[in-house]
Amino acid sequence: GEYHACAIRKSNNTAVCWGLDHYGQCDAPQGLRFSDIVAGGDHSCGIRMSDNTVFCWGLNSDGQGHPPQDQRFSTLVAGVYHTCGARIPDQATICWGRTDDGQVEVPSEHEWEL
Repeated sequence: GEYHACAIRKSNNTAVCWGLDHYGQCDAPQGLRFSDIVAGGDHSCGIRMSDNTVFCWGLNSDGQGHPPQDQRFSTLVAGVYHTCGARIPDQATICWGRTDDGQVEVPSEHEWEL
């Protein structure tokens, strides 16, 4: 993240985040198990092991903390105010959050791998 970091505990696949915590981006949810986790500018997101959906916490000023609820993902990457993921089953890149510079508008003329 911009001023924080997150990781997944090996012992139980829960999230731990540390660093500057102005917006709750370091307040990892208790009891959720994750297969992947990312730290954005002032938000964090993880892929739930139970169903491969994304859960985010921290700043949500531009929708960066509001992932698509009806989609499953295999991996995530995060920017300052946006997050992208590889959707299951087709691995299409799906992004959410701020788009003032086109961050969430994925070009369709190329093949991608996250």
